[in-house]
Amino acid sequence: MRQLEDLCYNDYLHQVMTAVAVFSGIAIDLQKYRIHFHFSSMHVKIRPAQRKDAERIAILCEQLGYTATPPQVQERLAHIQHNEAHIVYVAVINDFVVGLAHAHACDLVIEPKQAILFGLVVDEDYRHNGMGQLLMQHIEQWASSVGCQQVVIRSNIKRKQAHDFYQKIGYANIKQSLTFFKALI
Repeated sequence: MRQLEDLCYNDYLHQVMTAVAVFSGIAIDLQKYRIHFHFSSMHVKIRPAQRKDAERIAILCEQLGYTATPPQVQERLAHIQHNEAHIVYVAVINDFVVGLAHAHACDLVIEPKQAILFGLVVDEDYRHNGMGQLLMQHIEQWASSVGCQQVVIRSNIKRKQAHDFYQKIGYANIKQSLTFFKALI
């Protein structure tokens, strides 16, 4: 019975906080509340990442399984922002960064020019609301505008939900491969 009461209370809290967020037009830092919301009625803006986004991007990197401090993110963005072969988009709700997509356009000898997706992540509290698809649409539009004929995504074999997402938005798994690494420093 207690679990049912907790479930009802959480559902009620969810509805109240969603109504407050939508009515007031504010983004709530859901990390505090650990509640999943649907923000279909809130305005999501996709824009190029800025150095001021570094703290939220670092959190998103961590959710994706990578360690990056805000100063590291700022430094990396500074290098990438002036390179026309890269694009880093963020999904923003009222100046609160909730998603990230990074792609690179590559000229290849063996294949036509392609964009490679280096990273796509939506904050775990904002997933399943269409933000990932919106970020990918922007990546695809950018890739087309810089002359890419395809977008290539490499995804860790463990990321089953990501694979399902990519297939849902029209991507096909064309091969399995291994990744090799060698440190140079």
